[in-house]
Formats: sequence, structure tokens, C-alpha cells
Amino acid sequence: MRFLSFVVFAAAAVLLGTPALSQTPPGTPMIGTVAHRFGQSPSTTDHTWCSVDRGESLFQRSGASILAKVALPGVSYSVPQTIAHTDFPVPVHYTLAGRAQLIFTSANSGKIYFDYVTTYPTTVSQPNFTNYAQNYNSGNGVLTVAFRINFPNCSLAISAVYRT
Repeated sequence: MRFLSFVVFAAAAVLLGTPALSQTPPGTPMIGTVAHRFGQSPSTTDHTWCSVDRGESLFQRSGASILAKVALPGVSYSVPQTIAHTDFPVPVHYTLAGRAQLIFTSANSGKIYFDYVTTYPTTVSQPNFTNYAQNYNSGNGVLTVAFRINFPNCSLAISAVYRT
């Protein structure tokens, strides 16, 4: 009987000592870092590109809420447009750094709304996002988040790590 008690105790100690993986991060803001990424149009004649700078980021999502808040460093989107009285496309550059809200329409996709860019076209200030995935390790308080921002002709991969 003592041996069985020891086995149960040892098994419980091993299980409790193992970091638990959870899909639910705390609802408090988390600080972290976004990796630098660059994307460009798959067309060889279209010179559209998009990027995110490496830098500090904030993230907040409570459980499986349909809303997540994120702050991103320099997000850029550049698209060639033909300007009146010119015969060649001129790049139009959009800067979208700062706060944004992810509104989920499914478990891994939705629309991202960038704040303070009311003069930009909605395809730029409110693009779709896809491939959202997160993994929260409650044992060490690390949350990894990844998703794609889908600008017209440019898909930008976002990858970030946050800590509680």
C-alpha cells in the first residue's frame, strides 16, 4: 500500500511540475516583440510590397473573445498607382504603425482595424487577416501569436512573442 501511495504521489509531482500549455492567455495586456517580415506581390510586373519592423508590441485578448488588441511597430504598405498627368506608376506609401483591433469572424480569420488612418482606403486601413494561431504556455507565461495581414496584392506574415 505504501508503494502505491508513493507511485501516486510521484506521478502527481511530475504532472504538476510540467508546464501546462493552454490556448487561453490572461486578459491583461502583454508586452513582447514582433519579428521583422517583408512581403511582396507574387506578380513580377507589380511592385507592391508590405512590411513590419522588428520592435516592441503589446497584445491583449481575453479567452476566445472575438476582439484582440495589438500594437505594432512600423507596418508599411506600398502600391504603385498611376497619378494624373504621368505615364508611369508612382509608389503610394501607407504607414500603419500603432494600435489595431483584430475582429474575429471565425477562429482564425477576420478583419484588422488600424487606428488613426481615416484618410486611407478601407482596403488598406481595414484589411482582412487570416491564419491566426496562438499558443500560450502558462508555465512560463509566454504567448506566441501569428497571423497574415492581407493587403491588396500583398500578404504580410506577423509573428510575435509576448510575456506576462
